[in-house]
Amino acid sequence: MKILHSHTDSITMAVSGIQDYVYIEKLISIADILDTSKLEPNHILYFQENCQKLGKLKMVDSIVQFIGLKGTCYLLLFCNDLKICKASGIPRQGKKKLLIHKKYLKTLDKENKKVANINCIKLVNDEFWM
Repeated sequence: MKILHSHTDSITMAVSGIQDYVYIEKLISIADILDTSKLEPNHILYFQENCQKLGKLKMVDSIVQFIGLKGTCYLLLFCNDLKICKASGIPRQGKKKLLIHKKYLKTLDKENKKVANINCIKLVNDEFWM
């Protein structure tokens, strides 16, 4: 298991290299603290009992790519082309245009990497300014 992202109230982990039956048994033993309602309905761990309950750990499957820029700025890409983009501090009107997969990847590109000390981030003409 590897921790991909953690923040005040969330943690994103990648699980690989564990034999399926061992993994499933361990998850069944903690099913009372999991919200597995986002899994496919035919998945062995799919249950509706904890759907959207506070304090439950949300479990999702089929993450293809995780891009984490900082604690509150990340993108999850799923195999069904569903994308979850999060970024705090960005005005609502800029989120749809700025939070796209290509821009997250571009941020990680070595040629485009910039380091700066900043006091303020502004959204001007659909671009970030520091």
